[in-house]
Amino acid sequence: MTMLPHFDAVVFDCDGVLADSEEVWGLAQQALCERHHVAWTAELAHRTHGMSYRAAVALLAGLMDDPPPLESLEQELLAVVTPLLCGSVRPLPGAVELMHELARRVPVAVASNTPRCLLDPMLETLGVTPVLDAVVGADEVPLPKPAPDVYREATRRLRVEPARTLVFEDSPTGAAAAVAAGCMLLGVTARGRPPLDGVLFSIGGLNDVWAHLPGGR
Repeated sequence: MTMLPHFDAVVFDCDGVLADSEEVWGLAQQALCERHHVAWTAELAHRTHGMSYRAAVALLAGLMDDPPPLESLEQELLAVVTPLLCGSVRPLPGAVELMHELARRVPVAVASNTPRCLLDPMLETLGVTPVLDAVVGADEVPLPKPAPDVYREATRRLRVEPARTLVFEDSPTGAAAAVAAGCMLLGVTARGRPPLDGVLFSIGGLNDVWAHLPGGR
Protein backbone atom coordinates (compact mmCIF):
# COMPACT_ATOMS: atom_id res chain seq x y z
CA MET A 1 0.00 0.00 0.00
CA THR A 2 1.39 3.40 -1.00
CA MET A 3 1.46 5.79 1.94
CA LEU A 4 1.22 9.53 1.56
CA PRO A 5 4.43 11.46 2.22
CA HIS A 6 4.56 13.89 5.12
CA PHE A 7 2.62 17.11 4.51
CA ASP A 8 2.25 20.32 6.48
CA ALA A 9 -1.11 21.43 5.05
CA VAL A 10 -3.94 20.22 2.85
CA VAL A 11 -5.84 22.12 0.16
CA PHE A 12 -9.01 20.72 -1.40
CA ASP A 13 -10.67 21.59 -4.66
CA CYS A 14 -14.42 21.91 -4.12
CA ASP A 15 -16.55 20.85 -7.10
CA GLY A 16 -16.17 17.13 -7.73
CA VAL A 17 -13.88 16.58 -4.74
CA LEU A 18 -15.86 17.83 -1.75
CA ALA A 19 -19.18 18.74 -3.35
CA ASP A 20 -21.42 16.61 -5.53
CA SER A 21 -21.86 19.57 -7.86
CA GLU A 22 -20.38 18.63 -11.23
CA GLU A 23 -23.79 17.57 -12.55
CA VAL A 24 -25.31 20.87 -11.40
CA TRP A 25 -22.70 22.88 -13.30
CA GLY A 26 -23.26 20.68 -16.35
CA LEU A 27 -27.01 21.21 -16.25
CA ALA A 28 -26.56 24.97 -15.92
CA GLN A 29 -24.16 25.08 -18.85
CA GLN A 30 -26.49 22.89 -20.88
CA ALA A 31 -29.36 25.29 -20.16
CA LEU A 32 -27.21 28.20 -21.31
CA CYS A 33 -26.38 26.37 -24.52
CA GLU A 34 -30.02 25.52 -25.22
CA ARG A 35 -31.09 29.13 -24.71
CA HIS A 36 -28.56 30.22 -27.33
CA HIS A 37 -29.03 27.34 -29.78
CA VAL A 38 -25.74 25.52 -29.12
CA ALA A 39 -25.74 21.73 -28.98
CA TRP A 40 -24.59 20.47 -25.57
CA THR A 41 -22.41 17.40 -26.08
CA ALA A 42 -20.33 15.00 -24.03
CA GLU A 43 -17.25 16.62 -25.57
CA LEU A 44 -18.31 20.04 -24.31
CA ALA A 45 -18.99 18.61 -20.86
CA HIS A 46 -15.48 17.15 -20.84
CA ARG A 47 -13.87 20.37 -22.06
CA THR A 48 -15.56 22.52 -19.42
CA HIS A 49 -14.82 20.12 -16.56
CA GLY A 50 -12.86 22.03 -13.93
CA MET A 51 -12.94 25.35 -15.82
CA SER A 52 -13.81 28.61 -14.12
CA TYR A 53 -17.32 29.73 -15.00
CA ARG A 54 -15.87 32.66 -16.95
CA ALA A 55 -13.63 30.40 -19.03
CA ALA A 56 -16.54 28.04 -19.66
CA VAL A 57 -18.79 30.93 -20.74
CA ALA A 58 -16.10 32.23 -23.10
CA LEU A 59 -15.78 28.77 -24.64
CA LEU A 60 -19.55 28.45 -25.12
CA ALA A 61 -19.86 31.99 -26.47
CA GLY A 62 -17.39 31.08 -29.18
CA LEU A 63 -19.87 28.48 -30.42
CA MET A 64 -22.82 30.89 -30.62
CA ASP A 65 -23.81 32.53 -33.91
CA ASP A 66 -24.54 35.90 -32.33
CA PRO A 67 -23.41 35.82 -28.70
CA PRO A 68 -24.41 38.55 -26.27
CA PRO A 69 -21.65 40.25 -24.23
CA LEU A 70 -19.66 37.84 -22.06
CA GLU A 71 -20.67 39.66 -18.88
CA SER A 72 -24.32 39.11 -19.76
CA LEU A 73 -23.74 35.40 -20.40
CA GLU A 74 -21.81 35.06 -17.14
CA GLN A 75 -24.67 36.59 -15.17
CA GLU A 76 -27.12 34.34 -16.99
CA LEU A 77 -25.16 31.23 -16.00
CA LEU A 78 -24.80 32.36 -12.39
CA ALA A 79 -28.53 33.06 -12.16
CA VAL A 80 -29.24 29.45 -13.15
CA VAL A 81 -26.60 27.74 -11.04
CA THR A 82 -26.70 29.79 -7.80
CA PRO A 83 -29.95 28.47 -6.28
CA LEU A 84 -28.98 24.91 -7.18
CA LEU A 85 -25.51 25.07 -5.65
CA CYS A 86 -26.23 27.14 -2.57
CA GLY A 87 -29.37 25.41 -1.43
CA SER A 88 -29.08 21.70 -2.04
CA VAL A 89 -25.51 20.71 -2.84
CA ARG A 90 -24.40 17.57 -0.99
CA PRO A 91 -20.96 16.47 0.20
CA LEU A 92 -19.39 13.59 -1.65
CA PRO A 93 -18.89 10.40 0.39
CA GLY A 94 -16.18 10.75 3.01
CA ALA A 95 -15.58 14.47 2.46
CA VAL A 96 -16.79 15.86 5.78
CA GLU A 97 -15.22 13.14 7.93
CA LEU A 98 -11.87 13.41 6.16
CA MET A 99 -11.74 17.19 6.39
CA HIS A 100 -12.51 17.14 10.10
CA GLU A 101 -9.83 14.53 10.73
CA LEU A 102 -7.17 16.31 8.67
CA ALA A 103 -8.00 19.63 10.36
CA ARG A 104 -6.99 18.03 13.67
CA ARG A 105 -3.55 17.34 12.18
CA VAL A 106 -2.68 20.25 9.85
CA PRO A 107 -4.11 23.50 8.45
CA VAL A 108 -6.81 22.90 5.80
CA ALA A 109 -7.98 25.13 2.97
CA VAL A 110 -10.20 25.09 -0.12
CA ALA A 111 -9.03 26.58 -3.44
CA SER A 112 -11.61 26.55 -6.22
CA ASN A 113 -12.42 27.88 -9.67
CA THR A 114 -15.85 28.72 -8.27
CA PRO A 115 -16.28 32.43 -7.41
CA ARG A 116 -16.27 33.28 -3.73
CA CYS A 117 -19.90 34.42 -3.77
CA LEU A 118 -20.91 30.82 -4.52
CA LEU A 119 -18.08 29.06 -2.73
CA ASP A 120 -18.83 30.35 0.76
CA PRO A 121 -22.51 29.29 0.85
CA MET A 122 -21.60 25.93 -0.71
CA LEU A 123 -19.06 25.24 2.03
CA GLU A 124 -21.60 26.30 4.65
CA THR A 125 -24.13 23.87 3.19
CA LEU A 126 -21.52 21.10 3.19
CA GLY A 127 -20.83 21.75 6.86
CA VAL A 128 -17.05 22.19 6.58
CA THR A 129 -16.59 25.93 7.12
CA PRO A 130 -15.65 25.64 10.83
CA VAL A 131 -12.57 23.50 10.09
CA LEU A 132 -11.16 25.68 7.29
CA ASP A 133 -8.15 27.92 7.83
CA ALA A 134 -8.42 29.55 4.39
CA VAL A 135 -10.75 29.71 1.38
CA VAL A 136 -9.71 31.02 -2.05
CA GLY A 137 -12.09 31.57 -4.95
CA ALA A 138 -11.03 32.12 -8.54
CA ASP A 139 -12.21 35.75 -8.45
CA GLU A 140 -9.70 36.54 -5.69
CA VAL A 141 -6.59 35.90 -7.80
CA PRO A 142 -5.33 37.22 -11.15
CA LEU A 143 -5.90 33.96 -13.06
CA PRO A 144 -8.07 30.89 -12.43
CA LYS A 145 -6.93 27.29 -12.79
CA PRO A 146 -5.02 25.95 -14.77
CA ALA A 147 -2.85 28.87 -13.63
CA PRO A 148 -1.31 28.15 -10.21
CA ASP A 149 -2.64 31.33 -8.58
CA VAL A 150 -5.37 29.86 -6.36
CA TYR A 151 -3.01 27.25 -4.89
CA ARG A 152 -0.19 29.72 -4.39
CA GLU A 153 -2.59 32.06 -2.62
CA ALA A 154 -3.94 29.24 -0.44
CA THR A 155 -0.46 28.22 0.68
CA ARG A 156 0.43 31.87 1.30
CA ARG A 157 -2.59 32.28 3.57
CA LEU A 158 -1.76 29.04 5.37
CA ARG A 159 1.88 30.12 5.72
CA VAL A 160 3.23 26.85 4.37
CA GLU A 161 5.49 25.95 1.48
CA PRO A 162 3.71 24.60 -1.63
CA ALA A 163 6.10 21.64 -1.72
CA ARG A 164 4.85 20.64 1.76
CA THR A 165 1.18 20.99 0.79
CA LEU A 166 -1.07 18.12 -0.30
CA VAL A 167 -3.75 19.00 -2.87
CA PHE A 168 -6.85 16.95 -3.72
CA GLU A 169 -7.98 17.47 -7.33
CA ASP A 170 -10.32 15.75 -9.80
CA SER A 171 -9.85 17.62 -13.10
CA PRO A 172 -6.98 18.09 -15.55
CA THR A 173 -7.43 21.86 -15.16
CA GLY A 174 -7.04 21.70 -11.40
CA ALA A 175 -4.24 19.16 -11.54
CA ALA A 176 -2.26 21.43 -13.85
CA ALA A 177 -2.73 24.31 -11.40
CA ALA A 178 -1.55 22.27 -8.40
CA VAL A 179 1.51 20.96 -10.22
CA ALA A 180 2.41 24.44 -11.50
CA ALA A 181 2.16 25.75 -7.94
CA GLY A 182 4.66 23.11 -6.80
CA CYS A 183 2.25 21.21 -4.55
CA MET A 184 1.97 17.48 -3.96
CA LEU A 185 -1.08 16.19 -5.84
CA LEU A 186 -3.48 13.38 -5.02
CA GLY A 187 -5.90 12.59 -7.84
CA VAL A 188 -9.57 11.91 -7.11
CA THR A 189 -10.71 10.31 -10.35
CA ALA A 190 -14.25 9.07 -10.74
CA ARG A 191 -14.89 5.95 -12.76
CA GLY A 192 -14.73 6.57 -16.49
CA ARG A 193 -12.50 9.62 -16.25
CA PRO A 194 -8.90 9.54 -17.46
CA PRO A 195 -6.03 9.58 -14.95
CA LEU A 196 -4.50 12.94 -14.06
CA ASP A 197 -0.93 13.96 -14.80
CA GLY A 198 1.53 14.78 -12.03
CA VAL A 199 -0.18 12.87 -9.22
CA LEU A 200 1.46 10.95 -6.39
CA PHE A 201 -1.28 8.42 -7.13
CA SER A 202 -5.05 8.43 -7.67
CA ILE A 203 -8.02 7.27 -5.61
CA GLY A 204 -11.63 6.71 -6.57
CA GLY A 205 -13.08 8.84 -3.77
CA LEU A 206 -12.24 10.41 -0.42
CA ASN A 207 -13.22 7.31 1.52
CA ASP A 208 -10.20 5.64 -0.10
CA VAL A 209 -7.73 8.08 1.48
CA TRP A 210 -7.67 6.42 4.90
CA ALA A 211 -5.68 3.42 3.71
CA HIS A 212 -2.91 5.76 2.52
CA LEU A 213 -2.94 8.11 5.52
CA PRO A 214 -0.29 7.66 8.22
CA GLY A 215 -2.09 6.64 11.38
CA GLY A 216 -5.32 5.85 9.51
CA ARG A 217 -8.50 7.08 11.08
